[in-house]
Amino acid sequence: MQRIKNYINPNICFECGSLSEQNHHIIPKIYGGIKTIPLCQKCHDKIHGVTRLNINKLTKDALDRKRIREPNHKFGSPQNLTNEARSKGWASTKLKARTDPSVIMAYSIIKPMREDGFTFQYICDKLNTEGYKTRTSKYFHPMQVLNIWNRFNIK
Repeated sequence: MQRIKNYINPNICFECGSLSEQNHHIIPKIYGGIKTIPLCQKCHDKIHGVTRLNINKLTKDALDRKRIREPNHKFGSPQNLTNEARSKGWASTKLKARTDPSVIMAYSIIKPMREDGFTFQYICDKLNTEGYKTRTSKYFHPMQVLNIWNRFNIK
């Protein structure tokens, strides 16, 4: 009797009675099936043999194992950092951003084009069509071109 009641309600899973998230074709659509039953994601996955990983649980388990292996390791956001340590971190990041060979090469192209009045969008498109990549091996975005320009033109 419960199954008949659930089958009538399209918001209740036909199998377990929880909140339904989708409709499952009783006979696959490719074979002409048009009738569906409501199923929650868990029951739908069981039918199709899908095993979903619970990333949240896996992450917590891995962190627990690391806590056992390394009891003195600090987890979470670095709230114990001093302002001096933060400043050193930013300085190091900025130095890498200025001294990276791909950034220097890009700037050698950006500078004359910008001095000739080209827009950052145009320069970006030119860099990408000529095959230049960012220091993370990605395509340029106009904002990155602007940042490189500003990095080398600080007064």
